[in-house]
Parts: sequence; C-alpha cells; structure tokens
Amino acid sequence: MALIDRRGVLHGSVSNMVYRSYRGQQIAQLKPAKVKQTVTSKEAGLEFGLASSTARAIRQAFANVFPGNDGRMSNRLTVAVRKCIASSDKERGERDIHDGDLSFLRGFQFNANSPMDAVLPIRPAAELTSENQLRINLPAIKKQDIKSAYCGEYLIR
Repeated sequence: MALIDRRGVLHGSVSNMVYRSYRGQQIAQLKPAKVKQTVTSKEAGLEFGLASSTARAIRQAFANVFPGNDGRMSNRLTVAVRKCIASSDKERGERDIHDGDLSFLRGFQFNANSPMDAVLPIRPAAELTSENQLRINLPAIKKQDIKSAYCGEYLIR
C-alpha cells in the first residue's frame, strides 16, 4: 500500500511498483525480481561490503577533522577504496585494503565543490614516522592565501 505524505509524495508499493523519493525527486520503479546469485557475484558482493565498511571507518576517522562533505563523498570514497582492494595480487575473498595499492586515495577530495587546492594553495606535507605517528607540516598561512566566496572567518583544525 502506497501512502501520500504531507508534500504529496507517494511512498510504498502498489502491485509491482515501488514509490519513493530520492534527492528531492519522486521515483517509481518495478520491484526487483528474484535473482540466483553465482559464486562470483557473491564474492563481488562480499568484497564490496568490505570496501564499504572500510570506507565508513575512514570517514569516521576523518569526521572530527573534516565534518563537511558534498553529499556524494561516501560513494566516491567507497569506489576509491574498492579500487585499492581490487589492485591486490591476492585472490578475491583473501584480499583487503592492506594488500592493495593505496595510490587510488591520493588526491581524494572530501568536498568536490570546494577542492582543497583551489581554496588553500599552500600544500601540507604528511609523513608516517618510525613510531607509526602521523606528522603533518603546514606552512605559515596568511589570510589572503585562503580563497573562498562563502565566508569571512576560517577555522583550521
């Protein structure tokens, strides 16, 4: 049974149609048919789940440092992590992010609408010390170095 909410948007199903809203649009789609999964499709699904949970852990680690994103960042990050995992030489089901090539994460932007190199031309340098500590060196910043049309005050965490 489909219901109409206060804004006049249908939610639910009628016969084989499912009504829902996504990003402000109303969508009607057919109910998915039963699919018999092969072993390879199950392996692909498990690997995607691994990529998704790994990307979530990365997002949570950066949430305190970088709370803003463009709304599609989680999808882009999952795709980048999936590429890292797929670059491993191990067989599917045996590989994870530690076996892959992390270069797919290089240059990743949390907010594609405001890339860091366009807003702040000064490049921070990051390195991993021998004690497994992350050391970040940020050169001195002048107010005129920060380019933004959105606000007049900035906070660097």
